[in-house]
Amino acid sequence: MRARAGFSLVELMIAITVMTFVTGIVVVQFSGFDSAIVTKARAYDAAQAVRAAQAYATQIRAASSTDTAFATQYLARFTKGSEEILIMRKEGEGTAQPIEYRQLTAGYKTQKLCTVSADGSVHAASTVGQMLDIAFQRPDIAASSTPSWAIPASPVVRSYVGIAGADLSLIHWIEVDHTGSVAVVPSALLCE
Repeated sequence: MRARAGFSLVELMIAITVMTFVTGIVVVQFSGFDSAIVTKARAYDAAQAVRAAQAYATQIRAASSTDTAFATQYLARFTKGSEEILIMRKEGEGTAQPIEYRQLTAGYKTQKLCTVSADGSVHAASTVGQMLDIAFQRPDIAASSTPSWAIPASPVVRSYVGIAGADLSLIHWIEVDHTGSVAVVPSALLCE
């Protein structure tokens, strides 16, 4: 009797089942990877708003050669639970006026706001609608952060803004240091 070449129906069904299973795992993992990339990109968009406020502040000119009092501040305002980021201008002790409006991609929001004070205390926004203003003023382009939810006993030395989409386990953080440095970091251990 001659041996037959080829696969039996059972072998073919097992091979198709294994391939389907492997493909399913790859697709699920890829969609999670894709979501993480998009969330990180939204965090970079928000970080650009902070940099824009800083750039506006560096462009302030003195009224005259003897005028050394720069009273104008530019700030980036983040609101917990909101898709929008406002870049605002504040003259002296006046009210901040919006000059630029930025919006995160639909479905992405500022999910968490947190500040760390010089004494090491951590203050976090607890309810939707609470705001964090990150302001810059010339000549010293350092970041001064003002949270609407707490008045820290000592100056804020670091602020964190958490950006997330529908999956709250995928959150990327913007870290703004009091020196004016801005970075997107994968975690903010003090605020989580």
